[in-house]
Amino acid sequence: MRLSRVVRNAPAVALTLLAACGKSTDQPGAPPAPRTAPAGSARAPVLLRNDWRAAVMMQRADSLILTLPDGSRQLQRISRAARISFEIAANNSFTATLDSMSVSPAAESAVAAAIGTRWTGKVNGAGRIEGVQISRSSALGDDLTRTIRSLIPLVPFDGRRVGSSWADTTSGTVQVEVFRTNERRTRKWTAGERTERGGVAVYPVRVREEFEQVGKGSQAGREMTMTAQGSRTGYYYMTVDGRVEGAVLQDSTAQFITIPAAHQTVPTMRYSRTTLRFASSPRDERP
Repeated sequence: MRLSRVVRNAPAVALTLLAACGKSTDQPGAPPAPRTAPAGSARAPVLLRNDWRAAVMMQRADSLILTLPDGSRQLQRISRAARISFEIAANNSFTATLDSMSVSPAAESAVAAAIGTRWTGKVNGAGRIEGVQISRSSALGDDLTRTIRSLIPLVPFDGRRVGSSWADTTSGTVQVEVFRTNERRTRKWTAGERTERGGVAVYPVRVREEFEQVGKGSQAGREMTMTAQGSRTGYYYMTVDGRVEGAVLQDSTAQFITIPAAHQTVPTMRYSRTTLRFASSPRDERP
């Protein structure tokens, strides 16, 4: 396969939504550390509440650096904004619905196919979303499932003490762009001191995560394989009564895409920054 063809098709690997924007390879800055409260501040359990709902405003920015066969690099960027209706019911069932979404570069048909997608599942006692089912399949909806699983931190309903740390490991099958992958994640969590964020009292919960992905996919009739290793760092901010107020998450992933028929491998570095803002329903506000 000629190089020119590889360059033209490289953006299609990432949801066919990417567009070259320059040559810089700067990595976005790390999530800001929360401002800690003064010594002697209250130390209360950091917990997850059920029976609440919110409108989640998601902003995600991705920068991809592709190393082409001639050794040159190509920078591509994509941004997404979405509004997601979210609820954990009294019986711990979980529901999320994609109300609206925009992407840049524009992809109207892909967005239209994703709007209205509904995810359902259950939140177990440890705070993990389990058994996620998606109402319909689409390129953007399938890829957004990873974000849906990350809307809440792993904080149990009965709480964690400030200053405590805990860990968990998960594995399963996930969609990553056009690839169906087997994934394994190991995460460490730490509950921080009570502080204030935007005038709201919150407990920051820090996450540090390592993950691996191996999968296969196809694009324009060509079979491809993908392997990836990455990390995530970030903070979730929990209100005193156990709701998520917001989150800032940053991923760094080394990805290798192989096209066997062309005997070519495209190494890719991906840097992603996701911010979540939760606007609770008025009926869930407590006096």
